[in-house]
Amino acid sequence: MAPTPRFMFRANAVALGGRLYSPQDIVIEVDGASSLSSAGGRSRATIKGQQYGGLVQFGSASTDAQGQFDDPKQAMDAIAGGVDENTLATTTTVGGELNGLTVGQQPVLTIGRIAAMFVTRSATKGEPSITLTKDTIVEDAAIDGYAFTVDINLAAFASYDTYATLKSGLAKAKLPFVETGNVIYASVVNAITWTGAPYPGATIDQNRIDVPDFGSIVFGEIWIRQASRRLTMVRVDLGSPGPTAPAALKRRAGMKRRVLKGPKGGGGGSKNGTGRLIGLDIDPNGGGFPPFFKRL
Repeated sequence: MAPTPRFMFRANAVALGGRLYSPQDIVIEVDGASSLSSAGGRSRATIKGQQYGGLVQFGSASTDAQGQFDDPKQAMDAIAGGVDENTLATTTTVGGELNGLTVGQQPVLTIGRIAAMFVTRSATKGEPSITLTKDTIVEDAAIDGYAFTVDINLAAFASYDTYATLKSGLAKAKLPFVETGNVIYASVVNAITWTGAPYPGATIDQNRIDVPDFGSIVFGEIWIRQASRRLTMVRVDLGSPGPTAPAALKRRAGMKRRVLKGPKGGGGGSKNGTGRLIGLDIDPNGGGFPPFFKRL
């Protein structure tokens, strides 16, 4: 059975997810997400605010994923069998917004708005172009009223739009990343800074804040593959004792570049229980089948 060459669309966006394990076992269930079929189209969700166990709540959220052939006439010709779909230009966009996120009780993390968007353009050969747009932002973030800003590196992740240029650009700029196999792990965050006095005892290392009696908050984690990206705008680990995994991963996988550093010590025990929460997770992808680019 010979497969017919075609373009397979893919894009996913989730506003909120995770699980609280204590003091109550609660699965974070959100009524809405966006996911494309392989034929493209559009998937949208508008999500009302919800709360979970008195520890997590948000005001509203939305997600959007869409993928189309740029030239409808060429698409019709391809469906009719006269044109190879892999030669056609496509555009896929995926993004979302999460408003009024609150995590914890004492202390409490508040974020007014989180938003992110990727635009992917197909390539007839080589690697697709995947760019992070200016709609990517974290606004009005604070821990118990101690405000901080999250500076997103839009320049790098908009200018370096392919796997090869992004890998080279990160190395030239001496930005920290981890490479194992055909996956690069990095951050879209330049820095986190307090806008006034720091929260007592909290430590910051690039894209991570460790907070006593709370846990760890990590912004802008990105996984980069040759034809895809996955971006998590915020990850909250309630009760996290601080990062220990990267060193172990480096020993096991023989990673090429330096590991993103973590603080010494960490958040210690948490009065807010234990759990992991993801705020705004987006995954742009899409490519021809059979694949025409060389796998790394």
